[in-house]
Parts: sequence; structure tokens; C-alpha cells
Amino acid sequence: MIDFNYRAITAEGRTISGRQSATSEADLEARLARMQLELLQAKPVRTTTLFARKRLEGKELINIFIHLQTLSQAGVPLFESLLDLRDSADTP
Repeated sequence: MIDFNYRAITAEGRTISGRQSATSEADLEARLARMQLELLQAKPVRTTTLFARKRLEGKELINIFIHLQTLSQAGVPLFESLLDLRDSADTP
């Protein structure tokens, strides 16, 4: 199923907005019709995945590796080093 942001019009002529899951835009239109709403506009909601996130800048990447090197030289296990990096990150 796909999440859609939609705008629809009620039987009274009032415009409403919302979000609804449907298998397609036609399915969304049918679902809204059962609620006595007429679809005006529908857009699929863009979902971000782990790999669609913003890329790291060069400076950030260098800082990560310096941090990992420092922790490695101090004898901290890699897993704990990665947890430390995660916990100290400005952005998730």
C-alpha cells in the first residue's frame, strides 16, 4: 500500500485535506467515494529509506574516521566505537 496526501471536496462543498493508504490513486478515489468525498488531488507520500538520506560532506566523513582511529588506538572495540559515534552525532 502507498500513503497518499490528498485534497477532496465534501458533499457540502467544503475542501478537506488528509492522508490515506491505498494500493493506487484509483483505489484512493474509491475509498474516498465511500466516505462521500470527491478526490481533487492526490500525491504519493515520499518515504525516506536508509539509503536515501543526505550524503555526508567530506569534512564530516573525515571527522568520523579520525574519531574511529582515536578510539581504535585507545583499544576500544569497533562496535563500542560505532555506538559512541552514533550517540555523539548531531543528526541521526
